Amino acid sequence: MGTLTLSMIVKNEGKYLKECLESVKNIVNEIVIVDTGSTDDTISIAKEFNAKVYNFQWVNDFSAARNYALSKSSGDWILYMDADERLDANSLPELKKILNTVTKAGYFCTVMNIDNENNRDYSIRYVRLFKNSPDIKFTGKVHEQITNSLIENGYQIYHSKIIINHIGYDVSKEEKEKKAKRNLELLIEEYDLSKSSYSLFQLGQTYFILENYDKAREIFLQLIKQDDLDSTLKAEAYAYVAQIEHSKFNSIDAEKLIDKAIELNPRQTYYYLLMSKIYLRQQNLYKAKLYAKKAMESNKCINKNELLNKQTIFIDDREIIYYGLYLSLKTQDSDYTEYFIKELYRIVKDENANRKIQLIKLMENVLNGREINEEIADIIEQNINKYNLDLLITVLEQQKNYEIKFRLYNYIHSLYPKNTDAIKNLALLYEQTGAISEALKLMETNREILNNDPAALFYMASFYLETGKYGEATGIFDYMENTFGQMGEIIQKVKLIKEKLKGFAIAK
Repeated sequence: MGTLTLSMIVKNEGKYLKECLESVKNIVNEIVIVDTGSTDDTISIAKEFNAKVYNFQWVNDFSAARNYALSKSSGDWILYMDADERLDANSLPELKKILNTVTKAGYFCTVMNIDNENNRDYSIRYVRLFKNSPDIKFTGKVHEQITNSLIENGYQIYHSKIIINHIGYDVSKEEKEKKAKRNLELLIEEYDLSKSSYSLFQLGQTYFILENYDKAREIFLQLIKQDDLDSTLKAEAYAYVAQIEHSKFNSIDAEKLIDKAIELNPRQTYYYLLMSKIYLRQQNLYKAKLYAKKAMESNKCINKNELLNKQTIFIDDREIIYYGLYLSLKTQDSDYTEYFIKELYRIVKDENANRKIQLIKLMENVLNGREINEEIADIIEQNINKYNLDLLITVLEQQKNYEIKFRLYNYIHSLYPKNTDAIKNLALLYEQTGAISEALKLMETNREILNNDPAALFYMASFYLETGKYGEATGIFDYMENTFGQMGEIIQKVKLIKEKLKGFAIAK
């Protein structure tokens, strides 16, 4: 079997490095670690695994550091990883099989990015494993690439099922922004030099992460017009702009954009789910259900699809299933309900008996419109999660028992403090029981969260009007006119209310 070198560059990776090296210790013959200035225990951890450690002065160029690491690597094969990555144990048999070949080749691996903060895991496919040669060099100051060099040197490029789990994005929003800002300057510099579509795509993604959506939109629209961008990445560019337009309530534009993404790459589950949500906002429930079902069928084929996509967003089956059941509840479609109930039971087949019974009882009550009692309220508290949240909130909206609703909305708000529906419905309960000052306090405290929810803003304005705070109500309506100008029905309603308020002020 050919020998394998793990090639790495690091700086202050003490909290990640040990687990990374543990994941490869039974397969690699050599560990080469190039340190660019650590001040923590990174180097001592590396030496625990008999790594060859070299110092390298950082020159704002990831490829320069990677190439220095390659120059110190003596294995027949190179596997390159970062400290916040772990080789999936199930990938060892395939990796060993590849090491037994003599082919001059590079292999795509799936880098699975774990991102609990955004409730989304996604993968990017890179060549991470390749036959060693002094002619092979990384290029790119940031998001460095090896593929072009391999191709230029006559290598064959193959797909593999090797998975590398990346936990570095499973951090707070602040940490993500810090990483993105670190990369931004280097990406701008790199694009200015190379003018490559791939660099521009990475730049657009970075602006998106930094929530500079205007700049991201500008870049992705530019990419859409370019012919040299990989079709799956061009589909991603369309999808990014669709997300931005959807967030701005530009549903018609969002629909056209995501439709183009699907045309370019029909293997991406997230596109179908986004299209369903766009149709839901348009109140086109038939098409919303159609695309939710397409998302479910696509997700069941994801293991095949991921090999064909440069970048794949992985969606938990539960997210699609509970969203489908939410649509079922809104449309009272028994066939559609039956389809998603079967899918739910499919994914809980390995759950323990008590958990299955709880889920069955919960779904029977939820989908049959029964009044929630204390027993079902307990089951909801034990089973509520980020996937079934919208479904259960919708069910609670239809309930009459104030005590149970108040208890569960408070519980949901404690678990998901940024959920606008929980805030809105809890405020409505306060208002309905005469505690309007509590309702306003809750909404004012969470105003930034509610700013993208027209229904919540209407409620808040109505509370202000109810308490005689006409200036505050008018301020909300002014904000809505500026923010939701493209939503005709909302703007018409806002203008009508403002005219009535003017008449009321004149009469006074």
